[in-house]
Amino acid sequence: MGALHIMMDDTDNNLSLASVNPQALTSSTPENTLAEPSILSRRSFLRLLKAGLLIGPSALIYSRFIEPYWLDITHRTMPLVNLPEVYHDKLAIQISDTHIGSKVPMDYLHRVIDTVNSLSPALIFITGDILHFNTMKFVDLATDLFGRLKKPALGMYAVLGNHDYGMSWYELDRGNVLTRELEALGITVLRNQVTIQNGLQIAGIDDYWGPIFHPELVLPDIKRDLPAIVMAHNPDTCDTADWSQVNGWVLSGHTHGGQVKIPFFRPPYLPVKNKRYSQGEIKLNQQLNLYINRGTGFTLPVRFNARPELTCFTLENKT
Repeated sequence: MGALHIMMDDTDNNLSLASVNPQALTSSTPENTLAEPSILSRRSFLRLLKAGLLIGPSALIYSRFIEPYWLDITHRTMPLVNLPEVYHDKLAIQISDTHIGSKVPMDYLHRVIDTVNSLSPALIFITGDILHFNTMKFVDLATDLFGRLKKPALGMYAVLGNHDYGMSWYELDRGNVLTRELEALGITVLRNQVTIQNGLQIAGIDDYWGPIFHPELVLPDIKRDLPAIVMAHNPDTCDTADWSQVNGWVLSGHTHGGQVKIPFFRPPYLPVKNKRYSQGEIKLNQQLNLYINRGTGFTLPVRFNARPELTCFTLENKT
């Protein structure tokens, strides 16, 4: 049976680098350890199997052939203190976890990009796991896919995720190649860097499981009195270092919303230490919010109650 592709629009739901540290682009061993293996453990597989048995045969067909391609276009406001006027009421779109490779159909991903273009965003944020596993063939596919984006007026920014560093999640050279190809398309890849554009700070922290995870090189350079949008693929990043001076939002992906979520139960598989970090908006403190996008792709071709997502933020000045 072929994949059924459905697109729906739901409403429910100049550059100056302020900090570029040469250490940020050299491989190191992060203090954190890998919280999850690169493949599903036996226990996680059994949990997914049990979830499948609970939802029944018809739901299994739905979760395999319909929901993985049923794009949810989520509209939200993003209030930011002292937001410069040039950004007022502008649309920013977050794309995450495309997992370009052998599993996610490219014609589906082309439709995702067509949808982004149709919405005419002023800003685009790409929050990692662009590739499923980093090979040159998949890099070429990514170049073709993101080359289809219409360049927005206020820029395109990206961070890398764990899958962008190859099979081991730790191959720095592979991440460097992908970075060069994306930047050739006009996408600014922020690797432990912060940039200020028209009074808005946009930062990128490299992947929590990757070879150059250094939030301590980024966060101290973020100015408390300016609004900030920080991209960090893995939301567990929010539990590291000192975020007290950051006034704004963190944009993450990585979790896919668990991909399978039985109503009233937690997702059976969630690849984060902090199980609070599943999907959607989470208030971290009085001045900082986290948004976890469910991603557009998948690691296994199944979703239930966790539709793929494009997040559309309308930027607002917070008074």
